[in-house]
Amino acid sequence: MIKYIIILMNMLALILVHLFFDGDVSVKINAPEKVKPGEEITVNIIVTKGSIAGVGHFKEELPSGFAEANIIDAKGGEFKYLPQDNVVKCTWISLPAEGEFTISYKLKVSDAAPNGKVALGGKFSYVLDNQKQTFDLPPFTIQVGADEA
Repeated sequence: MIKYIIILMNMLALILVHLFFDGDVSVKINAPEKVKPGEEITVNIIVTKGSIAGVGHFKEELPSGFAEANIIDAKGGEFKYLPQDNVVKCTWISLPAEGEFTISYKLKVSDAAPNGKVALGGKFSYVLDNQKQTFDLPPFTIQVGADEA
């Protein structure tokens, strides 16, 4: 009987620890689903990090025809657009205190961008229990130009 009470107490303790020290991280992209060549769009990266703190890093390789990334809000991070690699990066020495935050930037869709579907994606890296963790963003599909038949 005492053994079952101890097991029950351990299970309750694990549940409480999980509730207060949430290690689940998710990141998603919010952007227009359709764009025309020559337009400028706003991309929002929504990071749900729970209570994770410390160093964080976001990296996105932009598809062909998307360039000239300009930051709107990096939530205290250092934002960089590397035109030679067509890459967007944002690095935090200390992640924002909020459990969920959004970074925003503008992208220019080139006049020469090929029509069709392209995917935005990327990786969010952070440190948990002194180990680097990486979350791969689910791809966000954008239709450039006219819809495909």
